[in-house]
Amino acid sequence: MLAPMPGTVVRTTDIAVGDHVTAGQPLLWLEAMKMEHKIIAPASGTLTALHATPGLQVE
Repeated sequence: MLAPMPGTVVRTTDIAVGDHVTAGQPLLWLEAMKMEHKIIAPASGTLTALHATPGLQVE
């Protein structure tokens, strides 16, 4: 997935590689332009990688 805009990862949910996620499930929150944006799973499936950590700057 790509970030919708540059920002900072504020927090992630308690998910780990190998966990099943469902479409619409919150995965993490980004702070951008002084607002928090909830990033949700676009589809159901198994999480294969999670590169985002709180404090990480994303583009």
